[in-house]
Amino acid sequence: MEYSWFEYTGSPRRPWTGVGYFNGISAHAAQNWIIRGNLFKNLHNPDTAAYLWNPAVLFWRHSVNTITEQNVFLNVDRAVAYGLDNKNALLRPCGGLIRNNSFAYSPDS
Repeated sequence: MEYSWFEYTGSPRRPWTGVGYFNGISAHAAQNWIIRGNLFKNLHNPDTAAYLWNPAVLFWRHSVNTITEQNVFLNVDRAVAYGLDNKNALLRPCGGLIRNNSFAYSPDS
């Protein structure tokens, strides 16, 4: 996935409502994916959501050899996560790199 724009532009606005479960990319059993040169913007869950801090880029459950590089993350709760499944070691991602990304967050946005 290269040179794409992922932005949350819709409701909810303050005050936020809803459970708050979303990601820019959420992949299971992905092999050899490259996430490069993208913009991830305003991926913020409501402060009262059941699922806080969802990553903009999430690879989990059998994903292998993922590269996440040269992306820009603006006002996202969590930029990148490989994993997040502690229940079964066989489901954890294997291999991968997270490098040369840029991050900026403004709490008032």
